[in-house]
Amino acid sequence: MQRFLEIHFPTEDCVCPGCALGKMPNRAFPENERRASKPFELVHSDLKSFPVMSYRKFKYVITFYNDFTSHAWTMPLHSKAAAITAAKDFLEMVRIQHNVHVIGWMSDAGREYKSDLFD
Repeated sequence: MQRFLEIHFPTEDCVCPGCALGKMPNRAFPENERRASKPFELVHSDLKSFPVMSYRKFKYVITFYNDFTSHAWTMPLHSKAAAITAAKDFLEMVRIQHNVHVIGWMSDAGREYKSDLFD
């Protein structure tokens, strides 16, 4: 008769801090207690790339996150250059559908937002 070893499953997270930091591509933002007090007072945005191109040939996704309502919008993009058009479309959608303007914009200051058009 074969004896089975008893398997112990940890009840708490056991990833060492060095391993966790080694897998993080960027440093985390510091905690911020400030929150928006009305819709679209602060919108967070970021551009991420997919590891593999999608069936429809999308390589990137841009996200827009409303700090007040926690509602998020995503748009698939074929290229990084399309981020400016997606941002314009988002700002126009907010203006038309919600009858307000975005007041604050938060991003990781990546190169997707570094251009004269974004300024």
